[in-house]
Amino acid sequence: MPKGGQRKRRRSPLAWWINRRFRHFDRPTTMTWEKAEKTLGYLTAALGAWHPDTVNARRTMQTWLMNDGDAVGAVRMAQEEVAARTAEYGPDHTDTLAARQSLAWRRHVVGEMDGAIAEARLLVEDLTRSHGHDHQETHVARRILADHLSQSGDGPEAIRRLTALYAESKSFGPARHQATRSVRIALISALERNGDYEEAVSLLDEEIAVERGTIYGIDENLDDNVMKDLQRWRARLGHDHRMTRQRPDRTPPADAAAAYVQALRERLAADRCKVTEDDWGGHPVLVGCRSDRKARWLGTKVEIFVFAVAVAEVDTASITEFTGWAMDRAKRLRSGLPGFRNAATVLPALVGASVQPAAAKWAATDARLLGATLISRPITVETPAAGAARITMYRGGTMWGGAFTRHILRKASLYFP
Repeated sequence: MPKGGQRKRRRSPLAWWINRRFRHFDRPTTMTWEKAEKTLGYLTAALGAWHPDTVNARRTMQTWLMNDGDAVGAVRMAQEEVAARTAEYGPDHTDTLAARQSLAWRRHVVGEMDGAIAEARLLVEDLTRSHGHDHQETHVARRILADHLSQSGDGPEAIRRLTALYAESKSFGPARHQATRSVRIALISALERNGDYEEAVSLLDEEIAVERGTIYGIDENLDDNVMKDLQRWRARLGHDHRMTRQRPDRTPPADAAAAYVQALRERLAADRCKVTEDDWGGHPVLVGCRSDRKARWLGTKVEIFVFAVAVAEVDTASITEFTGWAMDRAKRLRSGLPGFRNAATVLPALVGASVQPAAAKWAATDARLLGATLISRPITVETPAAGAARITMYRGGTMWGGAFTRHILRKASLYFP
């Protein structure tokens, strides 16, 4: 029951119909921002600011802003949501804390890693104080904070936090079964980013053993179940572990970037990509391509093009120029008739010993569109040493090709761990 013991207002048929306009992940072309704000105002007046439908409409508008490339607007709206919930419910209310978690996540998606980590740290402190150290919501916040730290390059701190959290979560037994699996997956990813392949493989074997008891639905027949993803991950980790044992412990930064591109070549080949080479202004470019066609896409073929090159330093000018070059090359390489059940995504990646913050932010802000069927998600990879990499890319939705977002992001995570 809402605050003050008041009964929640019931939806009128008109409010129910208007609320359906916010059910889409991508903003409908007929829904202009002016119309969206007007519709949100009607729902607020008819149902109240804190009716579930009104709250969902505001959350959907944040997603639309992200998908339209207005990262600043999405973060600003998330901040306004936190301020409004704090004023209405207080700082320790579950809804307020959930809004703060959403704000930290949106900062992370747009590449504001420092802001995301700072927000996540404060949230963990407040949840520990209000809910307790072992509360499930506190555990979720601690896992997300550690994941942010891992992706920002602070692998040792992330691993320390996740190892402690994993032990705590396991102590709860079946009551925290799914939560323990989530922490284990996060710990495996952090170990992989830090180059600790032996420990990562051991934990991944535990996860595979647990997954063997899972009963799949229809997605098993579509070659899209969790077990197959875990087995591919296991094969890649085992290969990287063997390659690491054959290399010296210390590698100069320039060699580390070249080694990352070489490891990327092997990951692309392992995923049955067609691997070739090209040239960009005198720099050798690794090119990988594969296509997929699934029943749930209604027969649409989705092509992924990966272009990667090792450079000394990544700045905004170089990643912008390389992205444009890669999209032009992909346009020439793609097969089939563009737009006729044929979509393509380009992953242009610059790998260097250092990445300027402005370049990383540019890559994380939005996807780039060429025409209506060719989308790119630029990637910056910072490799200060062998076995360590900081990946930055846009992980939100897109106006075009939204149905393939999950597939593209899964492949990107496979190729760029």
